[in-house]
Amino acid sequence: MSRLRHLALLVALAACQPGARDVTVELAVPGPGGGELPVPNLPVIALPYDRDSLIAALEARAGTPRPHQAALDSLFAAFADPYGRAAEAAAEAAVLERELARLRARLDSMPRGAPDYATAYAGFGRLSDSLRRVRDRQEAAQRSLAATRARVQPRVDSLRAEVHAWEDAAYAGYDTLTEQLAKAARRPPLLDSTDAAGRAHFRLTAGRWWIYARSWDATDPNREWYWNVPAEQDSVRLDGRTGRRRVRY
Repeated sequence: MSRLRHLALLVALAACQPGARDVTVELAVPGPGGGELPVPNLPVIALPYDRDSLIAALEARAGTPRPHQAALDSLFAAFADPYGRAAEAAAEAAVLERELARLRARLDSMPRGAPDYATAYAGFGRLSDSLRRVRDRQEAAQRSLAATRARVQPRVDSLRAEVHAWEDAAYAGYDTLTEQLAKAARRPPLLDSTDAAGRAHFRLTAGRWWIYARSWDATDPNREWYWNVPAEQDSVRLDGRTGRRRVRY
């Protein structure tokens, strides 16, 4: 517990500076096609303490490591390929559907006898064929994912139950400790949610702050993106470079 008391003292000392500033947070996760996807309606929290340091202290106090990590990693690997193929096909289908809608609107606005009508109509047919092939790939990947889930999920659920029991013991008192740290800093945590563009906004008083958030992983159902980033500038970017992609045990 001495490490936790020391952490609280450091936080309290960091709170003694006057002043305030506005901070904008931008959040995006890597998508199936390699681009970034803004995440709307995601809770983002500004903390007056380093969450990672607190978690590390609690896990060190637990005395035993988190159980079944290697076994769960092996089981989760079975999900990654079919889920990734299904997600990639879904993203490709969405692009084709938008292009088809655009081309359909163009065709609806053109006279049948227009010089470009035949070319546009042929392009519409090719896009429709491409969409059917992508949908077939997506359905095949989803069938493979369902079969994998039926085979693997019972074992995953059993091991996860033991992991959750370990977490309940290891992180006992977490809420009380975070309340003590916030009181020591004289700054409560602040909560906002991202807008449609993946942005959140905070008015931070002086002292050290960390921006904490967790988001789904678009390419793997058993992983998530995790951020605990110091708010040292007026703009904080939460993405694949500043976050950690980690297993959801």
